[in-house]
Amino acid sequence: MEDFDLKEWLSTHSDASLLEKLRQAGVSNAYGVPLMALAELGREWSRRSDWQPLADSMGTSYEERLLQAELYGSAAKADKKTFEWLQRFVSGIDSTPLCDATALACLFAVRQPDETLQFVSRMLPSEKPLTQRFAIMMLLDHYMTGDLLGATLELYDTVRPHSEPAEEALVKGYTAAFLNNPQRTHKALMQTSRPKEELAHLVNAMLASPRLTQPLREALKEIVE
Repeated sequence: MEDFDLKEWLSTHSDASLLEKLRQAGVSNAYGVPLMALAELGREWSRRSDWQPLADSMGTSYEERLLQAELYGSAAKADKKTFEWLQRFVSGIDSTPLCDATALACLFAVRQPDETLQFVSRMLPSEKPLTQRFAIMMLLDHYMTGDLLGATLELYDTVRPHSEPAEEALVKGYTAAFLNNPQRTHKALMQTSRPKEELAHLVNAMLASPRLTQPLREALKEIVE
């Protein structure tokens, strides 16, 4: 690390078109480094014995904050200290790109689903837009298959979005669930506790996805007919 100049590395890996997209999404302090490059560097550093002080020494740019998330996400266990760090980190998230990339970086969610699900479930009712969105995206990124999909659908049914970012994430989450397992998700939506008007709004937003085939669209329409 002594011979590694992180800011120089970030500048070298900067992509002008990505930087412009980040700025349009509300990210003001960024280099424009692709997520794949950041994830690769984060995984490499997560194998170091000093990964935690390295993570905690990161600066305030978008990429450095995301590198911190990559390090914790790859190297940490889903324990009390990790969740305390994550709670602090999420409270400081100030853009949708950082929110979504952080959720994707939390790989301990895959290794220790039970502990992580308990933590995520406590964040789902949050009235803070990006905190609620983060929790929804965590479920989307890590719990969309097998028995865990059932837990995701149960938790999604409890979510009442308090903002546009959270609502957008919930639509993405339900759409991903429907694409992964149409029958199970269809049943969950038919049995939802969500008010009829909210359900219709959700389904209509899902129908806007270009990823849906015509048979899947017809199945979705049945829910609100």
